[in-house]
Amino acid sequence: MLQGHRLLNILCNLCFFFPQTHSIHGYAALVQTGRAVGVVISIDSTAKQIIIKTDSGPELKVTFEQGTKFLRVAPGASNLENAASIPVSELNVGDRILARGKSGSDPGSFLAATILVMSKTDLARNHAAERAEWEKRGVGGVITALS
Repeated sequence: MLQGHRLLNILCNLCFFFPQTHSIHGYAALVQTGRAVGVVISIDSTAKQIIIKTDSGPELKVTFEQGTKFLRVAPGASNLENAASIPVSELNVGDRILARGKSGSDPGSFLAATILVMSKTDLARNHAAERAEWEKRGVGGVITALS
């Protein structure tokens, strides 16, 4: 879960710091901010729709058009300088996305102008590297006394 929050913070920095929104109304709060963040759970390239599980809980249908930009961003990136343009075919289930755009015509939908993508494999590789670094430099043990 901590990794998800780190990714959200990174993506927010990439998008000129949009304030985090948490609401019991779920997707309504996301749509009002002009962004949707979550994990891809299904992709329908023919219908030009992506279903994501948002960080706030509910599922959201993200619709894209021919002109929608898909940009792959490396984990830990603080800007879009090294973002690579990718086709929708490179998007996979399990990838994390931040879609920027506006609310769709029906509730629970979102029309994306730009979709920032962090691949599941890149995130797993980054997490493994961080974990190895913690194991290498971290200290483990049992506290026997406090002074």
